[in-house]
Amino acid sequence: MTKHFGLILTQKIDNTPLKTLTNYYHCVNRCLQHIKDESHERFLTLLEAVLHAFLYKQLNKTQYSHQFKESDLKEFLNIALELSSTCDLKHQSCLRIIQHLLFKLENNAITKPTKIKYLFERVNNLDDNLCEKNDPASIIQDEWLNEYIFHMPQDWSMLSEYDYQVLNKIHSNNRWSIYIWSKLISLSLSKTEVDKWKETLAELNEWMIIVKHDIYDPNDTLTIIFVKNIFDIVISKHTKSLLSVWNIGTILNYILCGRQSNHNLLNTKQVDDFIQNVHHSMQDILSLNSKLDLSKLFIKKL
Repeated sequence: MTKHFGLILTQKIDNTPLKTLTNYYHCVNRCLQHIKDESHERFLTLLEAVLHAFLYKQLNKTQYSHQFKESDLKEFLNIALELSSTCDLKHQSCLRIIQHLLFKLENNAITKPTKIKYLFERVNNLDDNLCEKNDPASIIQDEWLNEYIFHMPQDWSMLSEYDYQVLNKIHSNNRWSIYIWSKLISLSLSKTEVDKWKETLAELNEWMIIVKHDIYDPNDTLTIIFVKNIFDIVISKHTKSLLSVWNIGTILNYILCGRQSNHNLLNTKQVDDFIQNVHHSMQDILSLNSKLDLSKLFIKKL
């Protein structure tokens, strides 16, 4: 009976104007307190299912999704949270709204830096309590970031000093923005071909100098995360093959300075292991050169 009634409601509200639908839900919410306890949960489940079906259709199709403004999405998010027994953003309806609210609105910006700027601004406009109570790692899905990923190093090199300064000003150390930034860099780096690492690192090293973020600053969160991901994904895993790359001194120096300051974003043990590995590799090279010199001397005597 409940399922059948839900299907009828879903069909009826397909073309309902957004404002009318939100008014319906607000009226229903006021009536919830008068519903008997034994029917309360079943009624909430019905309303959640209807809302989810409506949002699934409306937000998945361009002819409908364009009508949603930021204020509409926030209102629907509040409704979805009120209907949820756990007030959890991981609920299907909430996830769909969050994806559209953060990653789909104003997504026609020409450049990636501009898109990220708008994204950070929308994150800042989210309710502070929501950001505080919900771990972004359990909410934000990798595929939501597909249109924001950089093709390294060419896309990243287009991030100007001005663009980068803007991003540094507006992220506000919001943990959602910080998580998104870290994810963007890690996903971008992970898509870089292994045989392009040397060229990529050299260009990223040069970019740090160009945008004037080549000197370690413990408050420069975005750059620390940028360098941390380079170290975690590339340098620490390809130490020996990168020993011959001479033009990544800025990145390496940034890592060492971060280690010395014990910055909490850097894994100090991992950095120490890297330093030790480099030391051993250098010893091996010197030892090999010594053996080669002795061999040459022996051959000459013969």
